[in-house]
Amino acid sequence: MKYIFLQTFVSFLGAMFLLFLFQQEHFLPFDESKKIEVYNIFAVLFFLFLISQGLVSIFLYLFQKFLTCGIKEFPSYNYSLKWGIIISILLIFVILLNIYNIMTITWGLLAMALIIFLLILIKF
Repeated sequence: MKYIFLQTFVSFLGAMFLLFLFQQEHFLPFDESKKIEVYNIFAVLFFLFLISQGLVSIFLYLFQKFLTCGIKEFPSYNYSLKWGIIISILLIFVILLNIYNIMTITWGLLAMALIIFLLILIKF
């Protein structure tokens, strides 16, 4: 139960900071000369990482609990935490590739799904 509370708290805190930053007038992805503001982009990506990692971990943990364990038993959090971090890192990498116009979001998500599928096959 502490694990679910902690992941919910981290996701909520990341969403609140991201909402706060989006309300600021000087928090823009580009500066006056149309160059990318690296600090602002990485701040957004960090908070998106926190949010996505928390939500994926909660989803996998609850899925694992209701699928394999009973009502009184709780599964180990290692599986959901590991896959939450992996999926979040891949998602942030896809967004970075899209920001620098290397790959579109759709091709990036397809590549991410393929990588996840291969990791499942290898039993990572």
